[in-house]
Amino acid sequence: AAAVAVDARLVGDLAKFTVIGLKTHASTLTSTDLASLVEAVRDLKLCSSMSDGTKLAEDIARAVERGVDTFDWQACGRLDLAIEDVVSAQDVERLRESLNARGKEVCDAVDAKRLDVERGAADALLSLSGDYSALTAPFDANAATMLVVDDRYRLVTKKLRRVGWQTTMWQRFSCGEHAKGASWLERDDGNLEPFATAVVRMPPTKSSLDMVLHAVAANVRFGGRVWIYGAAAEGVGAVVADLPKGMFKDAKLKMLNAEFGVVRCVRTQDAAGKRGKALKSWREKKTLDLSSVIPATKAGKRVKDATMSWTSYPGLFAGGGLDIMTSALLRQFLPTLERKDAPRVLDYCSGNGVIAAATKLIAPKAHVTVLDADACALDACKKNLPDDVERALSDGWMSLAPDAAFDIIVSNPPVHLGVVVDFEITRKLLDALPTRLTATGAAYLVTQQYVPMRALARDVSSSIDINVARADGRFVVWKCARKS
Repeated sequence: AAAVAVDARLVGDLAKFTVIGLKTHASTLTSTDLASLVEAVRDLKLCSSMSDGTKLAEDIARAVERGVDTFDWQACGRLDLAIEDVVSAQDVERLRESLNARGKEVCDAVDAKRLDVERGAADALLSLSGDYSALTAPFDANAATMLVVDDRYRLVTKKLRRVGWQTTMWQRFSCGEHAKGASWLERDDGNLEPFATAVVRMPPTKSSLDMVLHAVAANVRFGGRVWIYGAAAEGVGAVVADLPKGMFKDAKLKMLNAEFGVVRCVRTQDAAGKRGKALKSWREKKTLDLSSVIPATKAGKRVKDATMSWTSYPGLFAGGGLDIMTSALLRQFLPTLERKDAPRVLDYCSGNGVIAAATKLIAPKAHVTVLDADACALDACKKNLPDDVERALSDGWMSLAPDAAFDIIVSNPPVHLGVVVDFEITRKLLDALPTRLTATGAAYLVTQQYVPMRALARDVSSSIDINVARADGRFVVWKCARKS
């Protein structure tokens, strides 16, 4: 591709090499190889650069058809996009059906393992024995209080209760219908005594771990034991070095195996300070500059004051700022708005409200709702956005009224749960579009180009059209609408 950029005369030779390569290596091409090949053929327009381009397109179609049952989800996503400009329209329809069926199958298999890391980390904690065990029964009722942090799937809490611990749970993220997230530990039991001990599921970032451990230190008695459990891939091996200085001692790492481990430490007598007492001490004051994504009006004028003061917290996506994928999404979505418009807009997985802020700049009358499972994200939204923006702390759609529908839904949905690939959030979003979009509404979603969105939307394909609105070779903005 780099050579062709210098000398276009090489295109014909590359087309010939591609035909020969498909024949010679047909039995050894991996799904990644094939996806890269088809993308190169598309980008270099090789099928139109040779006299027998139709033959090359047919060879590619056969190679995709032959290997589809072995493709991983990334290859399914990449090929779903690439084949449209390479093979015939008839072959596109046929191959896309096979690719999306395979994509759904492998995504189902991925989601079936989405909690494997959570279970492995919990097993590491629960398998500790002797003096290191968290399952040792408390000595008496006065020493039986335990703070459980972020056991959102209740993998350890029930077992701790069975041996006599009186557990109090705190989790930042809402999970399911009854497990509401909280941005900070607020005790509602009327007990002002510190906890005897605590167990902490390791957060995904170093900064959010620091915030959690300050809160734990402020709420666990001196001499109380604290367990922090997680996966090697999450950095559990670095936790001992990352503990807040002076607040914990006797820290030791115990690995269950090469993948999961636990750090056990003891609370010292040093005070946690103001950073352990309130969320506001963790607010990060920043500046959000939206000038690069705010479109000009029809008269050629740009919105004034596209730069604003901005609040974030540790652990928010992209550091709580404007990332490259959200920029691509806004450049596609914002030009559809008019200043006089008052659509009902949902910012799904809003973070601290970047999309909502841009929407209100263009259409101040828009009725905007921000939705996120992260309580800290919603707290930041309260600081960042106008008072008329509604906030929904929710795991998916659970906190919204069953009949709530929107003219526009915008999202940069995550496809990872920590270090694990996880399509559940994106699927929840797609599956609800037939009822959550108004009859003339549209959803704009941005993903990496290898995420197989049509495969993930397969269950609602009879009622939702999903099409590419923008693609740049790295990211794709999808436009979804109800079928008439």
